Amino acid sequence: MCSLFVVVSIRCDVKAGAMRLLDSFAQGLTGVKDVSQLLDIYFDDLFELITKELHEPTGAVWEFGDINVKALDSLLRTCHGETIGHKMGKIGPILESHLSGEAISSLTTAPSSESKEDVQLIFQTKLFIMALVQSIVSNPDLPKKYVQPFAEALLTNAVIPNLVWQVGSHASALRKLSAAVLLSILQGGTSTLTICKLCPELLPILKSTLGDDDGIIRELVSVSLSKIFEALPAVLGEQAIDKLYPELMKGLDDGNENVRFASCNALRNFPPMCASG
Repeated sequence: MCSLFVVVSIRCDVKAGAMRLLDSFAQGLTGVKDVSQLLDIYFDDLFELITKELHEPTGAVWEFGDINVKALDSLLRTCHGETIGHKMGKIGPILESHLSGEAISSLTTAPSSESKEDVQLIFQTKLFIMALVQSIVSNPDLPKKYVQPFAEALLTNAVIPNLVWQVGSHASALRKLSAAVLLSILQGGTSTLTICKLCPELLPILKSTLGDDDGIIRELVSVSLSKIFEALPAVLGEQAIDKLYPELMKGLDDGNENVRFASCNALRNFPPMCASG
């Protein structure tokens, strides 16, 4: 069954037939309704098979297109949210290790064309993994209580570093996905303590990202700031407010209607904070 699942994950030409076979196999088992429940049962075995090479002492990470990346993606997207939640202690560190900024920062300093190609591959891997993270944290089937214990590490190691501006279309796409993940985590009821701890690092980056060329990024960041203001009334200092307020005011004149609306909502949370200062 494990081998069949790996085939399902990497072979698009046989995926539909293999999924039907897995589904038929699942329905033939007592108490199993579908393939998602079947994978729930065998999650630990499959996860160990897929991630085996990552446990080597060398601290290996997957490259873009690796069959194991596709297998993990299929597993996490197919299993029920409750199962994913219970296994976040295993899943989180692997996702974080592939989204850290270290690999890109070490390669972008080299000017050779080969290094630039390597950087593109790293961005593609990060985009693939970040999209998977977004599918997890935005999954309505996943109880948010399971994400909260890992939110700080996920934001610190995976999301915030990838919100920092870098040149290029791949970097822009990664910022957009990172902003979407941030908003999904904030909407999931992240603890105020976690938000408060991260604000000194997060707010300057969000302020800078309010001026991004991509309107969707500006909108996502504005909505995220609104959520932060709601979670931390009367907590942020005057200095942070003074720096953010002008940038959000600029959003009221943005050419994108959604950005204007999001900026307006964020500004609505300023009065109680200012009154307390």
